[in-house]
Amino acid sequence: MIFRYLIGKTDDKAVRTERIKLLASGCQLIAVGIFISAIISPIFNPLITASLKTQIMGGVGFAVFELLAMRIMGYIPPPKED
Repeated sequence: MIFRYLIGKTDDKAVRTERIKLLASGCQLIAVGIFISAIISPIFNPLITASLKTQIMGGVGFAVFELLAMRIMGYIPPPKED
C-alpha cells in the first residue's frame, strides 16, 4: 500500500506514529493552502477575480485533503491500557 511506502517499514511504534502524524500534518497544510488561495484570497484582494467555479473547486480540494489527513490519522493504533 502507498502508506506503507510513505511511512516506512519500521517496528518501532513511536517512530511509526510520528511518521503518520507528519504525513497527516502535510496533508492538512496542503488543505489550508488550497483554502486560503481559492476562497480567502479573492475576498480580501480585489485584484484577484475568482469565479464561483474556482471557489467551489477550492472547497472540494480542501475537503479532499482534510478527509485524507483524517483517514491517515486512523492508522495510529490506540494506546494499550494496562
